[in-house]
Amino acid sequence: MQFITQKYVDRVFASPRTASKNEEAIERLADYFLIIGHKEMILPEIQDVESDNSPPHQVSSTYTRPVCPFFLVNHFETFVVELKRYPLQDYPECPLATRVYDFVFPEPIEVREEGKGTEVRGFVLTDAQGTRQYGSALVFWERLSPVDIITMSEKVNDFRVKKFGVDPITEWPEQLYAPVAIAVISHWPFFS
Repeated sequence: MQFITQKYVDRVFASPRTASKNEEAIERLADYFLIIGHKEMILPEIQDVESDNSPPHQVSSTYTRPVCPFFLVNHFETFVVELKRYPLQDYPECPLATRVYDFVFPEPIEVREEGKGTEVRGFVLTDAQGTRQYGSALVFWERLSPVDIITMSEKVNDFRVKKFGVDPITEWPEQLYAPVAIAVISHWPFFS
């Protein structure tokens, strides 16, 4: 009886079991938590006005992305950047896909005078070996700080004056909003 107690209750004869990396991954509900937002504004790449023979009101330009530099429109585009992340390092058995930001924000981030409602976006990432990671992102609109608005206005006005010789914009909206996403990446298809 003592042998049975030692073996099954006290586990005297059992060697410690180490979990493999795949077992650790299976035990995790979520692999990565991300907060993704904007960093800085994108301004178009403009050819020199002096070398262009077109009339001043038809300045030809080459845009990396469409932005209207002549007047304030209701949005400006910004770069996507990872604001926060957990864990800080990739798991060796399932590294974070480098293009995950393109799935969270498939279109460029736009700063607007009015925020939109919240939105949930789901996506599936597949690597070269066929391993899938499932993602779900909650996208909401966050109000920019007055300092960000002032920095943006200075950048746009400097761009307008230097590239086009037009007057700077004197009135800016009091409130601007940019989208922010909270994303969860997992090997479990929990969003279905």
